[in-house]
Amino acid sequence: MKILILSDTHRYLDNAAEVIKTFGGIKDVIHLGDVVEDVENLKKIFPDRKFYNVAGNNDFSGKVPFEMSVNIGGKKFLLVHGHRQRVNYGVLNLIFLAQENGADAALFGHTHSPFYDESMGVAVFNPGSISLPRGTDFPTFGIAEITEGGRILFETYKFISKGKSEKI
Repeated sequence: MKILILSDTHRYLDNAAEVIKTFGGIKDVIHLGDVVEDVENLKKIFPDRKFYNVAGNNDFSGKVPFEMSVNIGGKKFLLVHGHRQRVNYGVLNLIFLAQENGADAALFGHTHSPFYDESMGVAVFNPGSISLPRGTDFPTFGIAEITEGGRILFETYKFISKGKSEKI
């Protein structure tokens, strides 16, 4: 089972829509905040996908939570944007929050930079930004795969152009 992971679209939907279209076989999409209205627009374009999303520091609607735990494929994912956990200064607060929630993995955005680490029994992943990258010269997104053996594998992808992406 695979899950598409996006973050920080900031009202620039073209790349996100193209990635969802390109990876049409993936039905679960996670959006890690900034901007929640983007998810509503993507739901209209892709009504056959299941979207999970949290609010970020640029989201003010109050309709979407800042933190969410979801079970997908027998694994528990903690979803946050990351600003409240101060991820700009490290991921230790996020790891502790994931442990408190019994999460197998913690997913965050906010920094616009891809990140992966596995420590203290928690996988921590940031797909970077599909619209406004930092730390790379190209937009990025992620794919999580839950294997038949129950492992969660994370991969970061570089968005190149319409229909073209590659693992980095």
